[in-house]
Amino acid sequence: MEDILKSLQILRLIEPGEQLINDKKYSEGVDYFTKLIDKHPNEADLYEKRASCYIYLENAEKAIEDSTKAISLDNLNLKSYFRNLRCYILLGNIRKAKYYTENGLKYSKKSNVSKMNNKLFKHELDNIKKIEELLESVKRSYCQKHYINALTFLEEAFLIADPTLEQRTKSTNGVSILGNISINGVCKEWQLLRGKILLKCKQFLIAKKISRFMKEKYSSYLNGQFYTVYIEYIYDEISLEDAKLKLKGVIRELNNSDDNEVDFYDNDDIMNEILDFLKQADEVELLRNKYNEEYNQGKYQIADHGYYQCLKLYDKYELYSISYVKLLSNLSNTKSKLSKFKQSTEYSTKAIDLLENMIFGNKDKKIETKINKINNSSFKSLFTKLYLRRASSQRQQKLYDKAVNDYEFLLKLLPDNSEINQALNDTKYDRDNKNEKSENANTNSNNNYRYTEIDSEENYYTLLGLKFIDNPNNETIKKAFHKMALKYHPDKYIGKTNRQIEDDEKKFKKINEAYSVLSNRESKESYDNKLKYSNFFKSLLDPKPNPNIQKKKTVSTDELLDQFINEENNKKFFFGLF
Repeated sequence: MEDILKSLQILRLIEPGEQLINDKKYSEGVDYFTKLIDKHPNEADLYEKRASCYIYLENAEKAIEDSTKAISLDNLNLKSYFRNLRCYILLGNIRKAKYYTENGLKYSKKSNVSKMNNKLFKHELDNIKKIEELLESVKRSYCQKHYINALTFLEEAFLIADPTLEQRTKSTNGVSILGNISINGVCKEWQLLRGKILLKCKQFLIAKKISRFMKEKYSSYLNGQFYTVYIEYIYDEISLEDAKLKLKGVIRELNNSDDNEVDFYDNDDIMNEILDFLKQADEVELLRNKYNEEYNQGKYQIADHGYYQCLKLYDKYELYSISYVKLLSNLSNTKSKLSKFKQSTEYSTKAIDLLENMIFGNKDKKIETKINKINNSSFKSLFTKLYLRRASSQRQQKLYDKAVNDYEFLLKLLPDNSEINQALNDTKYDRDNKNEKSENANTNSNNNYRYTEIDSEENYYTLLGLKFIDNPNNETIKKAFHKMALKYHPDKYIGKTNRQIEDDEKKFKKINEAYSVLSNRESKESYDNKLKYSNFFKSLLDPKPNPNIQKKKTVSTDELLDQFINEENNKKFFFGLF
């Protein structure tokens, strides 16, 4: 009878505290139940109610303390078992979550109060086993570099750990199930691993958001500090030297700290990851700087080869970053200097795609949105340089429509830039002129006329280093052939790249073709007549321009790009090579 009266008294005392919880006054609820506990330290229900307040205040550790105390006072307090298992899942400690689930099920069966409780604990136990399996799959996939699989397994574990995520998850076309939604019901260790996997999947913006979350909410978390410095480095927000200083402090703290049993990796693993990152970043920066010097000395072929080797290192270490974008820009630049305009275009495009991904998050943004994002980013100058380089290379390849598109985009980015406007007009002029010539060529073809420019690359005399107007004899043609054939002979391929060998093979084939025609009297006479005939029609179809008409002034894109770089340098911002 006395126990019943005491229980009724405690229930009456609890009511005002429950009202505070209903009114969402959780801090006041903690204070209220703390005063009651001081007066009645052996009442399990009081600890259980205060634990409830701590849950709402997102203080899982304190909630566990009170729930554990409640269980020690009353091992049939099933709410406290359930609260502990949920808190340990929130903290990522699956082993302890499993312990309280199994014990909760045991005492639920023992109390025989409700079969519903048994089902609840069985359901939680099944979920915990699924989470264990998924986390093992995450580790295995990550080690095998199957990053998308690793991300899928991890996010499926998130959905089990925090069922509210499924209600907030929007359908996405990307590799992430959860996309960019805020995730608070999952431990920091799992969120950090998700950030690292997202980086491997080149989902930079979500990874950066996780970095900000770590810095704001878990600033003392050592693995999170490393992750934050890494994000700052890949976004060019911190120099390698400053990163080293910060990470030395992290390593020192890791040496003096116990392993975090919830983390996927122990302190030694984290330290090794930090040291590997610093070593790799050092290696690529030294190599890049070395070949920047070669470029500055005008050794474009050597610089081009070196930049490519550097790019392979970045890919090997998966250091996808703003520095990687700048290296692609350098390669585009050297390819242009070496007149390899197709490759220059390809590298510019890769750089633009990666930079847009890092700044916008995807490549499907509307042009107006892109312009706005670029104008508000710290990489506007880099975007401008890349688009200028690509436009120039496309123009050199006579891909005028594509070049026009890039110039028009640049004008939206820099509407008052008269030089870009001039380059756009020049490119349009070249395009229209090309179309006009194409129409003329079609007209000539319909009338069975053919003409070949004497100075074109396909001219057999030019291929042999001769001039048609000199009317060379057989002996001269033979000597010229031997000289040119020796220059491009397969014996000369040693030490050349595959691309150079391919070009030389084509040249060698054309030289032999030229000699076979010009060394034969009849075929030479026929070829000479064709050249004379075509040159005659060329003079009719393309009359010489009136010397009194002032020639239209044009600006080459390379001149425009150099001018842009000089202007940036005058602003005390180095924007040549990176």
